[in-house]
Amino acid sequence: MRRIPDSLLFAASPILSGGLAFLTVPLLTWTMRPEDVAKFGLFQYSSSVLLIIVTLGLDQAFLRAINGASSHSALLRKCLTPVVVMLTLLGLAAGMVLETQFAANMFESNAGWIIPILWINVIFLTVHRFGSQEIRMDPQGGFSYLMAELLMRTPLLVMLSILIAQQKPAQLYWLFLASLVGAALSAAVLVVRNRTTWTGMCHKISIEDENTTTQLLQFGAPLVVAGLMYWGIGNTGVYLTQWVHGPTEAARLVVATSIANMATIGQAMFSLLWLPKVYRSIDTGLRSEDIELAAHRTCVGAVVVYAAVVIALHGVQHLLGAQYRNIAPQAAALCVLPVLFCISEVTMIGLMIKRRAMMALGATAVGLATSLFANILLTIPFGGLGACMASTLAAFAFLVARTEFATLVWQPIRRRSVYFGAALIAVVGFTAPLVSSTLGPVTLLLLLPYLWFEKKIVIQLLINLHKFSVAK
Repeated sequence: MRRIPDSLLFAASPILSGGLAFLTVPLLTWTMRPEDVAKFGLFQYSSSVLLIIVTLGLDQAFLRAINGASSHSALLRKCLTPVVVMLTLLGLAAGMVLETQFAANMFESNAGWIIPILWINVIFLTVHRFGSQEIRMDPQGGFSYLMAELLMRTPLLVMLSILIAQQKPAQLYWLFLASLVGAALSAAVLVVRNRTTWTGMCHKISIEDENTTTQLLQFGAPLVVAGLMYWGIGNTGVYLTQWVHGPTEAARLVVATSIANMATIGQAMFSLLWLPKVYRSIDTGLRSEDIELAAHRTCVGAVVVYAAVVIALHGVQHLLGAQYRNIAPQAAALCVLPVLFCISEVTMIGLMIKRRAMMALGATAVGLATSLFANILLTIPFGGLGACMASTLAAFAFLVARTEFATLVWQPIRRRSVYFGAALIAVVGFTAPLVSSTLGPVTLLLLLPYLWFEKKIVIQLLINLHKFSVAK
């Protein structure tokens, strides 16, 4: 029997994992009250931001250094030592906020049982993060990576399916426990797959890694700040909506965000395949002409994907509960950020080549500042619709800042066509909540002429996709 190539398994992982996550969205809307949907969404968002904080950017430093490391165990131990300290401090902090008004407002009147689960969930997610980073650089790790990603999503999907079959309402703490089980199973798969590296930390290491903890922190610290800022770009509107307009309005935004994760599947797959390739190519040299071509093709591909996603959203919204119908315009606006992020991953390559972490941080700060300003102007008066519109403005500002900063420190690249395609996507996303009844025609009217103008690249992308599928 012919073995499935690991490259295909890596590429399929975000698609299948995102598919399972997407299937849980209608189940949530059928079984949960809107206020519980909002609280569960806030639990997931809080887990993601705490993960960024406790890892201190060392997960990215681990990925960057592992390719040339003489001892993976030594490198992992140096990365995990500060992380364990942060997890301990987080645990102490969790005990201090159990009965605070913040916890009560974000989750429920008695949040004492939620905060410990949140802390344990972050521990498992931390193990998963470092384990997945090592596997990403392993050409033979595709199957383990795929299993870990699927197990992360399966428990919640299974639990909701059983509840629907038995026609029982879901309790809020069941959702949290299912997420916790998924994180634990996923982390266990990665630790077992990389057991030599993980068990090696417990023994005396004869070959020390060349990188010091200080060097790793110097590389990772700006990234954790950038990660928090990027998290703020995408999630400020959710928290502001919950605070100003209440859980019912926030629930619609949470569901729209979950539906918009259709686009983050492409973002995850793109980053999964693109970043390791870049890290391997930096030492051999990259030309500005290569980046221009990659950026142009990525932009055209992004327009194709975005147009397809927006059209698909019209059918997807009918799978949701009655109170979430007509949510496609909000989801279309929220899809802009992950789509433009993929383009910026190519155009900002100069910052990675020159290792200008502070410049990358500054670009993210521009996006966050735009997000905060736009959310104040739009979310407070208009609720979830305003938050979605603010997200599109922040996404475009983020792309432009990353691209311009990269050209300042590396080599200038021709980017007019990239900005034009990205601006079209942003315009469709910004106007989506305003033209909800005619979103499909407006999308086609704006994007089809661009795709016709770039038809040669579109045809070439389709041919390459066909060749890839046939070869596999």
